[in-house]
Amino acid sequence: MRENNYRKLEAMLYNYRKSEAEIENLKLKIREIENEYNSAGAISYEEKTQATNKFNSAVENEVMNRHKKISKISSYIERLEIQLEKIDNAVESLETREKSIVYMRYFDKKTSRDIAAKLNLTEVHVCRLKKMVINKLIPLILN
Repeated sequence: MRENNYRKLEAMLYNYRKSEAEIENLKLKIREIENEYNSAGAISYEEKTQATNKFNSAVENEVMNRHKKISKISSYIERLEIQLEKIDNAVESLETREKSIVYMRYFDKKTSRDIAAKLNLTEVHVCRLKKMVINKLIPLILN
């Protein structure tokens, strides 16, 4: 379980920038859905109408479907935003050097060798620090 949490958190950190972009794209998708008017038209004269037991029209169905789509997307955006806020809050609680390691490794995609050179540490020490930092972040983000 502990190893699983470690990998899960690393994946969340690696995908941080991707999640930010995904949120922005989903917000654009909502705007797109709100501005769509193609399929929610009025009844044309060519359509045959007859008595039915339906309580709603095609236009009402279309509006309801759009509302459901928007609601589903909005809820997903909310979950992603909460996840990113948890990451932000947890990373802010770290010491300066620990923060630097997280930013360089997961957000800037630097190798342990690059980080070690920049911080005047050995590569092995950077790996140990990274592991310690991730284990420190697990209870703050995943619980």
